[in-house]
Amino acid sequence: MRTVLIILTLTLVHADRVVGADASAGPVVLVTAFHPFAQRQKNGSATLAESLPKALSDMRVHSEVMQVKWAEPQNILPALVARWRPRLLLGLGEGSSDTVTVENLAHNHAAGLDEAKRPPPFGWLQADGPRSRRATMEFDPKWALGHTIVTSDHAGSFLCNALFYVALAQPVERIGFIHLPPQNDEADALYVARLLPIIAQIARRNLGLPAGAP
Repeated sequence: MRTVLIILTLTLVHADRVVGADASAGPVVLVTAFHPFAQRQKNGSATLAESLPKALSDMRVHSEVMQVKWAEPQNILPALVARWRPRLLLGLGEGSSDTVTVENLAHNHAAGLDEAKRPPPFGWLQADGPRSRRATMEFDPKWALGHTIVTSDHAGSFLCNALFYVALAQPVERIGFIHLPPQNDEADALYVARLLPIIAQIARRNLGLPAGAP
C-alpha cells in the first residue's frame, strides 16, 4: 500500500509539472491585482483580473488579488511565480481617472499607510536592491485600439510600485505593470468591456500570439 501511495504521489507531482509546461494549452500568464482600498467599494484592477482567465481563452491566465498591505507582494509573489512559471507577469492597479498608464520603472522606495494603517517597515523595498528596475514587457502606443494610453517612469511609492519592484526580480520572461482608471461605481461588465481589449492586445503582443478580439 505504501508503494502504491508513493507512486500515486509522484504521478500527481509529475502531472502538475507537465500541465505547467504544456505549451499546447497556451502560454501561462500571471495577473496580479488589489482589493479595494481607501474606503472604495471596488478596485477595477480586481474586477478586470478576475475576468481574464475566462476571457483570454488562448492563454492560461492565473489571477491573484492581493490585500493592500505592506509585505504582501514579497510574501506572495515569489511562490506564485514558482507555482505557475508564467511567461508574462502583469501587475494591475488603480491610478488616475480616465487614464491607462503603462509603467516603465519601479523604484526602490516605499511610503504611505496601508489598509491596516501601517507604514512600510522601511523607506526602501530591498536593502541591497538597485535604485530602480525597468519593465521587460513591451508596449507600443500603436496597440492602443483607439484608447489613450500613456507611459510613466514613476509607479508611485505605494503598493503598486512595491508589487512592480518585487515582480521585476522574478525569473519571468516578460514583466510589466499597468495603472487602470478607478472603477468607482461603473458596472463590472462595462468596465471590463472598456479595458479588456487593451490588456488582451498587450498580452498577445508580448506572447507572440495573433492579435484579435478578446
